[in-house]
Amino acid sequence: MNSKASSSGDDALENAIDWIRLNTKTIGIAAVVIAAAVAGWMLYQDSEVNKENAAGKAYFEAQRSVAAGNLPLAQADLEKMLPRYHGTTSGTLAAILLAQVNYQGSKFAEGVKILEAAQVSAPGQLAAAVQSMIASGLVDQKKYADGAKAYVKAAELAAPGSEREGFQVEAARAWQLANNPTEALKLYKAIVENQESVHGAEARVRIGEIEAAAAK
Repeated sequence: MNSKASSSGDDALENAIDWIRLNTKTIGIAAVVIAAAVAGWMLYQDSEVNKENAAGKAYFEAQRSVAAGNLPLAQADLEKMLPRYHGTTSGTLAAILLAQVNYQGSKFAEGVKILEAAQVSAPGQLAAAVQSMIASGLVDQKKYADGAKAYVKAAELAAPGSEREGFQVEAARAWQLANNPTEALKLYKAIVENQESVHGAEARVRIGEIEAAAAK
């Protein structure tokens, strides 16, 4: 646990204990209960930090195996990580990496299943990334409409800006593959409303193509 987190935790515990000492006469036995609850909470915080640190080390080792081209070893390490570090940041990153390994082997359904399991307890900052990977796996299975819907959800989870618009573009492409130009057009038009969008040029081209095809 880092010194900053430890200091913050110690301050919180000391403040709680001081409050209990000042109010002992009025709270009676509740003081003991509160003190135990505070101490338990601090132990839980320490445990969570230690778990995250251990998950980070395990994830780093798996990354090294991927970088070295040893995908079987990476896959074995990542599969061990998932149940042990489920819900941690590194555990969720491990699920994403394991899904990518499966995708490289054309095991798209298996990759999507891994991501859907991780999605249940994924940290908020990784929710859009997990969802977009699910969308990618669905499109690779030629489930274009499902993939488009998944990309739309990823866009909703993403922060406003280029990341969100990037997922909207992917969703529009998937809608086109699903022979649904109407939904694709809605997304492209939403993107061009932002004159500073980095995806604006492509969106304008696609709008022109869709409208030209509809006019024939």
